[in-house]
Amino acid sequence: MLKLIRDFSITEIKEAIRNAKKGVNQYKYIMSSFLETDVSKDITFQRKFKGFYRINKRNDKFYKAYFSFLETCKSSKPVFSDTLEHFYKIGKPGKNKKLVYSLEFSFVSKLLATLDDNLPVWDSNVFNCFGLRNPGHWFPKKERIEKAQKIYNDLKEWYESFLKNEEGCNWEKYFDEIHPDSTITSTKKITTIKKIDFILWQLGARINRTDN
Repeated sequence: MLKLIRDFSITEIKEAIRNAKKGVNQYKYIMSSFLETDVSKDITFQRKFKGFYRINKRNDKFYKAYFSFLETCKSSKPVFSDTLEHFYKIGKPGKNKKLVYSLEFSFVSKLLATLDDNLPVWDSNVFNCFGLRNPGHWFPKKERIEKAQKIYNDLKEWYESFLKNEEGCNWEKYFDEIHPDSTITSTKKITTIKKIDFILWQLGARINRTDN
């Protein structure tokens, strides 16, 4: 089972939640628009999505495939490892404009968490809170995917466990006190998992600033 690298104080948690205000508003826009627009064609949605999730330094071919996949899978639940394989084949710009083929752990998780907002996000700031790192590039592709799937499963298990204990309930309570309006649409609200994700992201960003 994953563990946070240390205990975080109530002051740190509440500061993280306050610092998440801009991101919370951006996320609410993205998720409400996602349900109403064709994301494969909506340039405004794509721009805001890329900005919020920091999906950059990719070519037009990748973005077209990414948002087409997101639109096509609105009514399905793609598997993490299979989706990694799918985007590996597309490639990204490397040196001398040659395509480099890589496993897009973070980008894939953000796509899946948009399709199902009860899934975790693979992000370097979140990983800072657990002391996690991406599977090393020196591993063969198949082994990297297996290791990535294990990390992804561990994240899901951590959320499931954390949200059942007192600390997890308190984090959500503090979030709701500071951001009482979690409404995305009349029938949809920000999920508990996403609330915790906002907190972890801000805590991880602080750890990154402190370490550097």
